Amino acid sequence: MNLSAATSPNPASFVRILGIVFICLSGFAIVFLLANIFVFNTAVTPQALQAFFLGWQQMVMPEVVVFLQRHLLKILYVLLAYSVFLLVAALAFLRRKNWARMVWIATLTLSILGKLGQLLMIFSAQLLDPASNGSQALLITASVFALLTCLLFGWLILRLLSEQIQAEFLPNR
Repeated sequence: MNLSAATSPNPASFVRILGIVFICLSGFAIVFLLANIFVFNTAVTPQALQAFFLGWQQMVMPEVVVFLQRHLLKILYVLLAYSVFLLVAALAFLRRKNWARMVWIATLTLSILGKLGQLLMIFSAQLLDPASNGSQALLITASVFALLTCLLFGWLILRLLSEQIQAEFLPNR
């Protein structure tokens, strides 16, 4: 029995399953963002949103949070456009287009950087308020989840860069 064949799944199956997962995740993101945009455009009045954010201004907030508050709807529209692009890339990924493979490698890389940034924000918030008692469990849980996610995404990137998977995306396949 060939051990390398037993430990390495079929590249075509890997690509097909990963493509379906990418389509599902992109579709879910689009639905989620459309729901948020609908809520912020219809159910939440500008006055209520302004009052909500004014309540937050009593607290000391990092400039990043203030920026996110002020441009929330614009950010949602940009994320919606990006999610639609990722859905198109996921469909192209299933059709074995190499540009789509590269898009997903870049997306997974950016996701790793985002998770590491999330960890940095959590640790810096902990350093700013070391007396907060309930945040230790959150810190540990978020750290473990972020590191496991980074490991998973790193493994997916390595698989997408492997010669077997690259061969699936050759034009004369």
